Amino acid sequence: MTLALCSLGVPDASAQSEDTVDSNPIGYISPDLPEFTLPDYGGQSYEAVVPDTLDLAQRARLAIHAMTESTKADRDYDLYGAVSWTPVPHMRLGEFAAEMSKSQETVILSRLICGSRQNLEAERGWARSLLKCQGPDGLIYTPTKDRPWLESVNMAGVEEGLYAEKTDQILSPFVNGQALRAMALYAALEKGDFWLQRVRALVDGLVKLAVETGDENQYAFFWPGPIRAVPVDRRPANPDPLFHFHDGEMSLVSFGLTLAYRQTGYQPALELAGKLTAFQREVFFTPEGEWLTAHPGAKKAHVHAHGRALMSMADYALATQDDELLKFVAASYSWARTKAEPITGFFPNHLPCPVWRMPKHVSGSMAQGRLHELTAETGRSATNLGEIAGLADMIGVALLLSESETLDCWDDVDRWARTCWPNHS
Repeated sequence: MTLALCSLGVPDASAQSEDTVDSNPIGYISPDLPEFTLPDYGGQSYEAVVPDTLDLAQRARLAIHAMTESTKADRDYDLYGAVSWTPVPHMRLGEFAAEMSKSQETVILSRLICGSRQNLEAERGWARSLLKCQGPDGLIYTPTKDRPWLESVNMAGVEEGLYAEKTDQILSPFVNGQALRAMALYAALEKGDFWLQRVRALVDGLVKLAVETGDENQYAFFWPGPIRAVPVDRRPANPDPLFHFHDGEMSLVSFGLTLAYRQTGYQPALELAGKLTAFQREVFFTPEGEWLTAHPGAKKAHVHAHGRALMSMADYALATQDDELLKFVAASYSWARTKAEPITGFFPNHLPCPVWRMPKHVSGSMAQGRLHELTAETGRSATNLGEIAGLADMIGVALLLSESETLDCWDDVDRWARTCWPNHS
């Protein structure tokens, strides 16, 4: 695929005086904005003859439009992440704290594909917000001040007995992993080292936050979980893991760490990614690659969490030339493919899976709480609701397996990509 690049002339964000005067109405942990610039998306635009297939550049333009138009400018371009049609149609601001960084990563890559200049001010707003969320310890803290839409994240795990109280600064390893991916891309594109230093500080913070366990500390996890973690100075000494279905979201942290290593060469990122990967493989997969869910009596597995875990594992395996891990990913991918509709790429939100068992090499205890949709024999979440995020993950796994020549999945990629992006005029 040919990449059409163009110079976007991104101005210095510090020159926007009206943006740097901040009374901190959102409650950022670091409200004083440092001087920074976004990398210049340099390059040239040109026309080329391409195969008569999906116009990926045009799809990238549409993606930028979708992600940067539904924002609230006076709140650092926070995203309207959901639409409710009943009882009164309305849009809601970000349902989850990682949405902004997810869009940020995607917009960066999409600009490199198509050179779109659309809504650069939104991207600058996301960068400002990200920098003001980075604490002195390097970690990203999501403020909850006047953000009622983050209530579900603030309460995540409270019902299961994982947390004792809410907080005005959510520390989520999951969010940190996604933020790391956006920062790493900026670090790779910039000419200086501003973003590089931010990436290293975030990686160092995650290394300190992670709990290492097992013989010679070959595993790592976050306590009590990856959606919300307790700072090091407030958690018990040497805690054992609490097994919980939320733990499947740890894959976004290892995915971010591997990308950070690829883009910056910072070795601690790769080392922690390996320990988190080993934990996920031990806890959420059988030795044969079948998917498992850490939940009492669980009979289903979340496609998005496991699909992203496989994508993260494959990316780590390619970075470390781990052929055995790539073969494991291929076996797991093949198993999941039999549970889906391989022609159209329809993956339900949850796949039937074996009942979870305590891992052999990682000691811990099961957290409280029950999620009916994981234990029910039937239910619409298991039969007729597809999840586009899970499908996108499986396309990513197929691409990595094919690129590494571990397993030829190019036909799956071609068919499933058309499912994700139907050619509507």
